[in-house]
Amino acid sequence: MILGYAPKHENNTSRYLKFPKDKTGVKDGRKIKDFAPEEFEKLWRAIETYEGIELARRGELDAVVAISSAGNLYLRTRPGIEITNLEDLG
Repeated sequence: MILGYAPKHENNTSRYLKFPKDKTGVKDGRKIKDFAPEEFEKLWRAIETYEGIELARRGELDAVVAISSAGNLYLRTRPGIEITNLEDLG
């Protein structure tokens, strides 16, 4: 499935495949439809994390919502980006 969304000519497919396996612990080749709900949640979060990392590397990510060690949400931006209205994020 990933090859359809992350073809080798556009992505480092082997890294893309390894990242969610490492984050979910699912390494047995099961289909996503067979994942337990908690495994699917880990997979989804891993994909979101990976995509965010890739966007940041390309300079296409202006801001992310992060969680502090105390559990508080906050907005992190790239240097030089000032956001005064959350609606500006789209």
